[in-house]
Amino acid sequence: MRPEPPGPDGGPPTGAVGRAVRLLELLASGGPRSLTRLVTDTGLPKTTAHRVLRMLVAHDLVAHGPTGYEVGRRMRELANLIVGQHDDLRRVLMPFLVDLYERTDHAVRLGVLRGDECVYLETVYGARHAAAVRGAGDHGPAHSTAAGKVLLAYTAGRVPRQRPLPWLTSFTVVDPARLGDELTAVRRTGAATASQEQRLGLVTVAMPVLGRDRAVVAAIEIVGDAAFRPREVATAHRQVALAASVALGSRT
Repeated sequence: MRPEPPGPDGGPPTGAVGRAVRLLELLASGGPRSLTRLVTDTGLPKTTAHRVLRMLVAHDLVAHGPTGYEVGRRMRELANLIVGQHDDLRRVLMPFLVDLYERTDHAVRLGVLRGDECVYLETVYGARHAAAVRGAGDHGPAHSTAAGKVLLAYTAGRVPRQRPLPWLTSFTVVDPARLGDELTAVRRTGAATASQEQRLGLVTVAMPVLGRDRAVVAAIEIVGDAAFRPREVATAHRQVALAASVALGSRT
């Protein structure tokens, strides 16, 4: 069953900021959505959602086009600023992303942690993956993606402080205790999975990339559909993540 939207009392988020953030999170992680879909996904009254969206559109944080509401210019510019701060990391690791894509025939993403969000610096994908993934600058709540879970487990070492944790689909893990157990398991196994937690039909698996001081600096994530079996790509994934770590100067 679909969980109730996690507001302070178990209902939808309250307050203007909470409503705006909830809408932005959905648009940033799931692509264009109609007003009706946003109302359904957030549990907000239609008039409230429409009023908040008009405010976000006025500030260029959201755009309204023929396919519905989507992330606006100012939000994309902020994401691109973050991507630009990691040019060296992208340059060194890009060949490894391409290698993993060619070995697995699945879309591959490079993620870093920014606060409680996972920001994707690069994405390598083919024509058949175009509808499922987007390019550099895509981002979303770290706890909803495999790359984000890896980064939370190794970089932050904690469950996000935000309360309540935002849910993006009915599969998103928003219980802090359960998420904490998952992060502990990530540190034990060296990998994380997220099954339809960021977007319905999207399954991701990620492994860490280490820097010179053996600290985790990024996560390499493989993206598949609902039928995707992470175990089938585990060997290639681990080999590429290790090679990428060596390239960054890690003594593994």
